[in-house]
Amino acid sequence: MSNSIFPQNCRSVTLSRGFQSSHNVWVETQSKSLVGTGKRIYGRIQDTGCNYIIEGWNMNGEWVQVPCRRLIDAQLLLAKVMRKETFDILRTKY
Repeated sequence: MSNSIFPQNCRSVTLSRGFQSSHNVWVETQSKSLVGTGKRIYGRIQDTGCNYIIEGWNMNGEWVQVPCRRLIDAQLLLAKVMRKETFDILRTKY
């Protein structure tokens, strides 16, 4: 196999660094624009296998379930991750 100058063929770059840090920065930057809108949710993200569902309290005090196509969409709506024990208790009530 020949050496390539293209980064997608360079294993040391793709395996060690990845794109996770730039993904997190983008989510944090975009979520700042949603802070005062009441669209953020205090809850948990669930993976259904084909999409993601974010479930919890919205900022208006309502228990909601929002389906999201991609993980990044769910992360934008998540204000704070709820503890699993608290989530399980509240989920059975609503």
